[in-house]
Amino acid sequence: MKDREEVTTNGRAAFSYWANKSNGKLYTVQGSATNATNGRENESLILYTDQEGQLWARNKVEFESKFAMCTNVEFDEESNEELDEGVVVD
Repeated sequence: MKDREEVTTNGRAAFSYWANKSNGKLYTVQGSATNATNGRENESLILYTDQEGQLWARNKVEFESKFAMCTNVEFDEESNEELDEGVVVD
């Protein structure tokens, strides 16, 4: 087992792990995007997945207020599954 390599995407580490502050569920940041919706142009969005693989997008400011970055998250090299043991929320 080893830590998943992080790739920087637009100033945010892709494949970094974040815990929802209200329910403790673990999510993986996949990258970032720019909102193109009329009236919200240039709004920064964070793209992230839950443990079932559902893709989500949230405003960067809101994301950073509702989630905490985690360290020491490991994954199994054979199955590429995340292991919840030893997660430390910064």
